[in-house]
Amino acid sequence: MKVRLLLVVGLLLGGMACSKTSDEAEVEPKGQGPVTLSIEAPDPPSVGSNTITITALQGAAPVNGITVTGEFFMPVMESMGRTTVEFAPQGGGKYSGEGVLSMAGAWQVTVTAMRGTETLATRTFNLTTKS
Repeated sequence: MKVRLLLVVGLLLGGMACSKTSDEAEVEPKGQGPVTLSIEAPDPPSVGSNTITITALQGAAPVNGITVTGEFFMPVMESMGRTTVEFAPQGGGKYSGEGVLSMAGAWQVTVTAMRGTETLATRTFNLTTKS
């Protein structure tokens, strides 16, 4: 009886150790160096809605299963406030969202990549719209 119980418990624990949730399967392993962020945006971006794509890499490996947000603002017009965008995962370490640039001029977008409550990377990009 003890042997069967130990065998069943061992099988259950072994199966649990091998199983992964879908979120865990997409998260890249830690310890491969810092996460770097890059941006793809229209050149030049236009006044109005622009599709912005952020790429997150750790070394050469794409980083999936994280949360990527951006905060758009005009540094010379702080009184306009800031607009926050959550970038949707596209696979391959890419995250896309719509950045609305309400007027021509110099804009900045500060992008933050997070895994749970851990900040993996933050980077500020400059965008200049033409009228």
